[in-house]
Amino acid sequence: MAEPITFSSRLPGDAHASPSPSSSPSPAPPEPEPEPEASSSTAAPALQQPNKTARTIVLTSISPNDPAKRRDFEARYYSPPSSSSAASTASTRSFLDLPESYFTPTASELQRAHAQAISHREHLVDRPLLTSKLRQRQEAERNRTKAAKWPQTRIRVRFADRSLLEGVLPSTDKLVHLYEFVRLALDPKVRHVPFVLYQSPPRTEYRKSDPAFRGKTLMDLQFTPSTSLYIKFEAPVTPPTRTSSSSSTSPPAEASVPPVDLDALNFATRDDNQQWRPPLIHDLLDAVAELPLPPSFDPREPEQSTPGDDKGKGKAVDEAQKKKDKEDRLRRLLGGRKK
Repeated sequence: MAEPITFSSRLPGDAHASPSPSSSPSPAPPEPEPEPEASSSTAAPALQQPNKTARTIVLTSISPNDPAKRRDFEARYYSPPSSSSAASTASTRSFLDLPESYFTPTASELQRAHAQAISHREHLVDRPLLTSKLRQRQEAERNRTKAAKWPQTRIRVRFADRSLLEGVLPSTDKLVHLYEFVRLALDPKVRHVPFVLYQSPPRTEYRKSDPAFRGKTLMDLQFTPSTSLYIKFEAPVTPPTRTSSSSSTSPPAEASVPPVDLDALNFATRDDNQQWRPPLIHDLLDAVAELPLPPSFDPREPEQSTPGDDKGKGKAVDEAQKKKDKEDRLRRLLGGRKK
């Protein structure tokens, strides 16, 4: 387990924060924390080789109003999927080599699909009319069932080089919690850069300032049990310039926002012959791991049996044999009585 990485960051107003039993936290200043000098070098370090198993990095968000309130996020970072790996290449080739008959539906599949279409149409036509209160009650019941089945939601944020930032959040969290998690994972030099999370296709942007998403949980946004999002960095909003007439009475202007190359953040290209790296903290980049391959559903692959399965099959064969012997004895007994 990695040491917790504590960042004094502003927690959104409706973000959940729970007291931590750890050591006494340091008070958070109201102003944004200055960038650490140790991580502000311009030369990118050598890229860490992916590990076989993922390592979890803990990100801690501390409320500026009450330092005793904090929230821990567990993050993992996965390297881009390699097309040259033997496992992925073999899996892709096996699906490409499937015959055309595999994609032709059978008669039973067509009958099943036709029956399901008829049942769905009858349900839409013959179902009773519901009031808004009954619909809301049914929706709440479905959400409770879904929350009991999937109490946590797995979120993966995809960067320009197809690398993934993964986090597991409670399904009752809101969109502001997700933005806080991603912001803590970013490098301190780019945390002031606004970003938006979106899905495509169709392109749907989930902005935390959008009133349509205000108060909605990850379950309400159909992110449960898991979803994948893209990230796009946008130009920082510059404060409006003050006129000379009001400059004498107005407070001093805020520090200018440092310039940011958005193309370098949104596109995985570099001109200095160095490998592009996502703008994440160094601890996550050092904990990079290979993304586990999904299970294979190739019907031509033989099923791998385990010793437990063989034992279960042998037990089933013994039960069938005992039943057959019992029927034979009963048949002989009844035949002898008839004679």
